[in-house]
Amino acid sequence: AEPLAMSLYRPLEAAPGMLRFQLVHLGRSVTLSDSLPMLEHMGLRVLDEHPHRIAPHGMPPVSIHDFGIQPAHADADLEVGTLHEVFEDAFGRIFRGEVESDDFNRLVVAARIPAEEIVVLRAYAKYMRQIGFPLSQSFIESTLAAHAGIARLLIELFRARFDPDGGAGAGAHAAEHERAVGA
Repeated sequence: AEPLAMSLYRPLEAAPGMLRFQLVHLGRSVTLSDSLPMLEHMGLRVLDEHPHRIAPHGMPPVSIHDFGIQPAHADADLEVGTLHEVFEDAFGRIFRGEVESDDFNRLVVAARIPAEEIVVLRAYAKYMRQIGFPLSQSFIESTLAAHAGIARLLIELFRARFDPDGGAGAGAHAAEHERAVGA
């Protein structure tokens, strides 16, 4: 079942770099074994969880999970204003099984790349493995997370090359992105 609601927020009393993520779910509770890997694959450390269960008379129970999170790497920016929308969308897609739960999802937090765009980088990595590229998916995930700006440029290059509405200047636009990735 899908979450009823999600909210990434910074409490007023929170220390710098600390956020909370609230997940509201109908029916049975979400186990930590299910939710922790999803959050950790997004480059986050889960510090605590405060679960609550509400069972209104004659209705299915509602579970509320409130996680304390921080970036796994101290240099990561967790500005809730720029992160909450892309984060909540990505977590929902991962939770529903629409997107794989792997370390490519660190790019959601590291580069604010939406889950549906990360799919492109994941597909490239799988293709590279099929053609005999010697480095593992784990290595590719770590490298792109460490160089989130380049990951974003690769997504922009993909868009410039394959957008059917790119128009006459699409080739020049793609060449600009190629130069930026090379630099």
